[in-house]
Amino acid sequence: MIRPWRLGLLPWALLGCGARTGLEVRDAGPLPPQCVTDQDCDDRAFCNGAETCQEERCIPGAPLVCLGSTACSTVACDEEARACRTTPATEDRDRDGFRAPRPGTSPGSPDRCGDDCDDDDPEVHPGAVERCNGVDDDCNGIIDDNATLTPTGDAVRVSEAAVAPSGPGGVQWTGSRYGVSYWGYDSGRAHVYFRQIDRTGAPSAMQQQVTTTPNDAFGAALAWNGRVLGAVWQDRRDPSGGYEIYFNRLTPGGRAARARPAHLLRAGLLHQPQHRVDGGGVRAGLAGRARLRGRRGATRCTRSASTPRGGSSSPIRG
Repeated sequence: MIRPWRLGLLPWALLGCGARTGLEVRDAGPLPPQCVTDQDCDDRAFCNGAETCQEERCIPGAPLVCLGSTACSTVACDEEARACRTTPATEDRDRDGFRAPRPGTSPGSPDRCGDDCDDDDPEVHPGAVERCNGVDDDCNGIIDDNATLTPTGDAVRVSEAAVAPSGPGGVQWTGSRYGVSYWGYDSGRAHVYFRQIDRTGAPSAMQQQVTTTPNDAFGAALAWNGRVLGAVWQDRRDPSGGYEIYFNRLTPGGRAARARPAHLLRAGLLHQPQHRVDGGGVRAGLAGRARLRGRRGATRCTRSASTPRGGSSSPIRG
C-alpha cells in the first residue's frame, strides 16, 4: 500500500530524472539566403536569359526569342556567338557569293531562295560574263546569248565509202564519245548504220550495221539514258511492202543490247515517216500516205510508246 504523501513526490522525481539527460532544445532559425546579388544566380548560359536575385532567391530568366525566320532562312539563338544568328536554307558550295535554289525548285521559281544555276562552278552565276562555251554562264536561261556557231576545220566523213548514197539519222553524246546513226545503200539495199565518233569529231570505230533484214531501212533517231541507246527507224520488212517503225536498244558501240529482234511500233506506212526518240520513250510522228485497215488516204498522227527499263515495248497498231 502506497501512502498518499509518497504519490505527491512522483512529479518531482520525474523532473529530476529528465534534468539528468543533458539534452538542450533550441530554435533552428532562418535558412541562409540563396543569393545576395544577381551574379550569384548566373549560370553562364546566354540563350536561356539572365537570372536575377529576388528576395534572396534565384529567379530563371526569359529565353531569348529570335525573330525573322523565313522560307529561305532560319533565325535562332547561337550560344557560342551569344546572339541571334541567321542560317540560310540554301548552299553556296562554290563560294561565288550566289546560292543554289532550294531542293525541288529551280532558278526563277517562287521561294527558290537562290538563282545560281550551277553551284559547283564559281564562274557560273547570275550576272557572270556570258561566254561562247555551250553553258548558261549568267543563269538567265539562255545558253550562249546571241551567239552564232561557225564550224571550224574540215567536215568529217562518217559513213564509209561503200555505203552510198547515204543520209543522216541521229547523234547522241554517251559520256565519252558520240554515237551517230545514218542510213545508206549497199548492194542495192538501204540499211541503218551506227558509228562512234570521238570528242574531236573523228571516227573512233568501224561502222556497225544495225538492220540486217533484206529490205530497205532508213533512220535512225537516237536517245541515250546513261546506260544504253534507244534507236527508232523505219523499214518495210512486211511482206505487203508497207513501211513500219521499229525500235531497239543499242550498246554505246552500236550493237543490239540484247539478242532479240527489233520491236515493231507502227505498221502500214507507204511513205517515209518523220520520227524522233527521247530518253523517256519513243515518239513517232507519222506524216504521209498510210494504209490503215486496207484504205488509202492522207493522215497525220502521233504515237508514243515508253519502253520499260530492261523490258520491251508493246506494239502500237494503226
